[in-house]
Amino acid sequence: MRTKILWLCLFFSFVPFSLFAQYQKEVGTIVAVQGMANIDDDTGSALLLAIVGMKVFLHQTIQTQDNAKLKLVLRDNNTIVVGANSKVSVSEMFQDPQTSVFHTNIQLLMGSIWNFVQRKTIKQQYTIYTTGGNAGVRGTEFLVQYEPLKEQTTVWVQKGTVSLGNSKGEVLVDSGFISRIKTNSKPINPKSVDSQTMKKAFSFSEIRIGDNNKNIPVESFIFNDPEIQKILQSLTPDDNESENPLNENSE
Repeated sequence: MRTKILWLCLFFSFVPFSLFAQYQKEVGTIVAVQGMANIDDDTGSALLLAIVGMKVFLHQTIQTQDNAKLKLVLRDNNTIVVGANSKVSVSEMFQDPQTSVFHTNIQLLMGSIWNFVQRKTIKQQYTIYTTGGNAGVRGTEFLVQYEPLKEQTTVWVQKGTVSLGNSKGEVLVDSGFISRIKTNSKPINPKSVDSQTMKKAFSFSEIRIGDNNKNIPVESFIFNDPEIQKILQSLTPDDNESENPLNENSE
């Protein structure tokens, strides 16, 4: 089966940043861990316990266990929060010498990742890869959930706009909306999410540390919340049949 790639690209207008030239293999620093998380070593043959202050390098895979989350501050000062039962790897981080665009490419192999991309003064392309399709991100706060067994990717947008699509079609997911795409299917038309539910979805990105990371309530994890599950279940394949053309002028 042919593999398709979902990518989320975020473009901003920026000014050159001299520190980018120094970026090589190191991509970020772990600043908070809740529960148990691991990261593979330089050889990929062993797992290391993820701890605060640990440096993360290109192609290392971050793996969170049940009831775990991890916050990583990237070298470009953007922040990601990796949810429970997730696998994430930063595959590229470089500045194109011809265009001066700074590229950050992240692979979401499974699970959830919250993205908080700062508005700065550099040209930036921020990309997340899963299988299923492609999405161009024009926003600063968005949640991506990937379920490999179902080959489906769900995008929540709290701020900005996400262009979600593949060869079958494309839609814009604006602030306050949610959509989904599956391999070999066009994206579901975006559905509005009330502000309280959207706020709740992003509240799960908070790192709760206490009691030595033990006995953390399961309610603090997004996949265990019935209200969130109700929203996810409302995204039915029937929504693929209606039209929702791409609006290039959407902000």
